[in-house]
Amino acid sequence: MSEPQSLDILQELLAIPSVTGDEEAIAAYVERFCREFLPAGQVIRSGNAIIALQPSLNPAATETIVLAGHTDTVISPNNFTGKIHEGRLYGLGSSDMKAGDAVMMEIIRAYGRQWAGAYHLVHVLYDAEEGPYEENGLGPVLEEHGHLFRQALLAICPEPTDNLVQVGCLGTIHATVTFKGVRAHSARPWLGDNAIYQSTGYLNALAQLQPVDHTFGQLLYREVMHATTTTTNNTKNTIPDTFAININYRFAPGKSIEQACREIEELAFAHGAASVDFTDLSPAGDVNLENPALQKLIAISGQPPQSKQAWTDVARFSLFGLDAVNFGPGQGSMAHKENEYVEIAMVREYERMLLEFLGERG
Repeated sequence: MSEPQSLDILQELLAIPSVTGDEEAIAAYVERFCREFLPAGQVIRSGNAIIALQPSLNPAATETIVLAGHTDTVISPNNFTGKIHEGRLYGLGSSDMKAGDAVMMEIIRAYGRQWAGAYHLVHVLYDAEEGPYEENGLGPVLEEHGHLFRQALLAICPEPTDNLVQVGCLGTIHATVTFKGVRAHSARPWLGDNAIYQSTGYLNALAQLQPVDHTFGQLLYREVMHATTTTTNNTKNTIPDTFAININYRFAPGKSIEQACREIEELAFAHGAASVDFTDLSPAGDVNLENPALQKLIAISGQPPQSKQAWTDVARFSLFGLDAVNFGPGQGSMAHKENEYVEIAMVREYERMLLEFLGERG
């Protein structure tokens, strides 16, 4: 079986800036690319997301695999975009997750309408994953075009996993916990009531929280709740009457958003919070180790599966009713970092493993 060479595609993707909210150019590039190698009716544009259908000519192929990668990046400096040094290709999004996107696109280029693997393929390259949950481009794809792959056997998200299979994912909630006081001039604080000080019991309770471990077989997921930002609505010479704390709660698979929200509220109100407002609600991803395609992928990877101690769109596929897994060539340690890079050898190994899994016959 010949191995695709996706590095030139990756370099093209890295040359196109695609910070969340600015994905028009990269979507246009991906759409043109897919239409070059697949019939027009098998490429669908949905906003800044592209769905490419690649059915197999193999008469034994009866199941579908979805390959779903986001094309957007965070904002982070990179002084070496497009350069190769010591086996590393540099660029914003190289690990997270344009390397995985490039491999998907190389499968389209290398095999096009002659694909004869063990599965029918649906490629989804979508926007806005790095932003708020409600703005994620995969949501409209599932709502408007999910009928094309609702019965798929497995979805693979090529998140940066160092070529390891990472199962499930944590849910994540952002909430604004607000404490109230009485405004006063800072020279006469006895005329007011400092809202910041109202929160000290709550902040101390948060600081004392320990990770809560949840296990699924050999997989460990750790729940954590922390304050991440704070704001007041006053000038520097004013005792604040409002103090707002952003809380980020990462919760384990098997726990509903409703239950996780209740836990945030119970702790906050028990320590005098005036209000709790939820600003971003993302469910946890299911753990489906019994899925036969997932078992096959784990075997090909040659390593035991890992838990995903973060949120990914595996969760969104779980809500859709489709088993999904994280498996990609990028390095998790490089995600969102300055001067991000991907190891070229990791990309080549990922190409080999993914094609072995998909059963390309040559």
